[in-house]
Amino acid sequence: MSRFAAKKGANIKNFLLNVYRLAKPFFADKDERTVAWAMLVAILGINVLTVGIAVLVSYSYNLIFTALSNHNGPAFFSAVFLYGRTASGRLVPGYCELVGLFVPAAMYGIYLKGMLELRWRRWLTRDTTARWLAHRNYLRLVQSPDGSASDNPDQRIQEDIPAVTHHAVILTAGFFSNLLSLVSFVGVLWSLSGSMALFGIAIPGSLVWIALAYAITGTWVTHLVGRPLSPLNFEQQRREADFRFSLVRVREHAEGIAFHQGESQEARIIDDRFHLAFRNYERIVNRKKILTGVTAGYSQISVVFGMLIAAPAYFAGSITLGAFQQIGGAFGEVQSAFSWLVTNYADLAQWHAEVERLVLFRDTLNAPPQNSSLILHTGGEDRLIVDALRLRRPDGQSLAGPISFGAARGDRIDIVGRSGAGKSTMLRALAGLWPQASGELTVPNERVAFLPQRPYLPLGSLRMVLAYPADADTYSSDQLDAVLRDVDLSTLVGALDDASDWSKRLSPGEQQRLAIARVLLARPDWLFLDEATASLDRNGEALVDRLLSTHLVNAGIVSVSHRDFFAAPASQTIDIGEAGQPPDERTRLSEGTRV
Repeated sequence: MSRFAAKKGANIKNFLLNVYRLAKPFFADKDERTVAWAMLVAILGINVLTVGIAVLVSYSYNLIFTALSNHNGPAFFSAVFLYGRTASGRLVPGYCELVGLFVPAAMYGIYLKGMLELRWRRWLTRDTTARWLAHRNYLRLVQSPDGSASDNPDQRIQEDIPAVTHHAVILTAGFFSNLLSLVSFVGVLWSLSGSMALFGIAIPGSLVWIALAYAITGTWVTHLVGRPLSPLNFEQQRREADFRFSLVRVREHAEGIAFHQGESQEARIIDDRFHLAFRNYERIVNRKKILTGVTAGYSQISVVFGMLIAAPAYFAGSITLGAFQQIGGAFGEVQSAFSWLVTNYADLAQWHAEVERLVLFRDTLNAPPQNSSLILHTGGEDRLIVDALRLRRPDGQSLAGPISFGAARGDRIDIVGRSGAGKSTMLRALAGLWPQASGELTVPNERVAFLPQRPYLPLGSLRMVLAYPADADTYSSDQLDAVLRDVDLSTLVGALDDASDWSKRLSPGEQQRLAIARVLLARPDWLFLDEATASLDRNGEALVDRLLSTHLVNAGIVSVSHRDFFAAPASQTIDIGEAGQPPDERTRLSEGTRV
């Protein structure tokens, strides 16, 4: 076997294996398998029925055209509306009865395929989304220095999954239907074929062998022409996602772009990404043009190919007009079944790219997290201990460290240092969100809350935003109204059930006060603040300090800021050093010492 054939066989094997990996869990799921298998069996049963009807229709056409050629009106109307009998005595239902069976079968075939596709999409979407959110994979993929295997996860879930399930159901059902047609009509065509002499040897079923040779030739040419489509489709999906992301960025950062008057620069960015998508799609269009020329020519020639072969026998009077018509139809069905790859090559190439992207994404989600040399202990003690913590950038470059300190509940810790020194990264490491770290951490097994500089406000009602991540009904309306007043957001009292995109409706300072309100409701044992009051003025910061001192008097609070946050002296002030430089002896561990 040639290297090319071996590679092609391996690619087909890997593709089928990937399809199996996506389908097996769905059909084995305890909540889906009964309905899924019932639908699949029903779809296959309907395929058997429709192919059987098509075979009977070919005999019905034979009777109808034979009656027409014989000017036999009663036989014609009987074959159309009642029944007829072939020369061998086979009873054939009337054409109208066959149509009456075919129409509902086709309707329910489409319905069942659509429902199976939807249920599979629902299961695969939920499963993939759960894997994406599990173990903070969504964050790991963002932090990964090489995101090529996991680019645009939103597109993988929203676009690739329905495309994969749609093509899987449609193409698989179509392949099975064509296989049934091949088995059924080969017998019909074989019975209508004469012998063909080749090198003095009489070969029976000549029309079947001619159809096979015609299909093999068309398939080989189609594959040569269409083979580049799969990698081109894969690349197009990535280019389209990048283009869409650049548009979304403008929507999400509209105000910042307007302040900078950056419209021309954004237009260049958008146009550059669109140009990449445009050029790749242009290659797809050119390739499809050539492929369409091959497949269209192949299909049009096949319409008359069987008739051309049967014409000599008809003109010689060896067969009737009805038999001539049936030969043409049966030949078309057989060569169409043999040529399934030709007619579906473009869809198969698209499906191959979609499956490859989705499987690659799911494999990335299943991959073990990046190894971290950070030793993390969680225990029941109410102390936070940081021992020789070193921080690195995603590219491996040293950022800060070693950092060592300890704190107990009720302590107030200030983390200071120049911009870029790694203060926010240190808090990410304490939260277990930064794998590029080493050292040893002992984290209390208690309620912990982290407040970043830019609070996350989920879509939904204000009640939901305040309770997040707890359920919206965790707190009463009176509790929520009271805490809104506490953080100087009285204007929002009475709007608890208003649904909105609160990150756009509220100013940065209001968003930070809302995040503080969320903390006051949750009452954590430990609170980590990362520039959580950067958008507030001095009075706002003083208000937050009073609220935390009053409501979280026994909580340990670790704050990252560019200036002193606490009104009272902090228990400790940790200076992690200048940007890119490890801290020196300025890192103090003694309580009450300020640097």
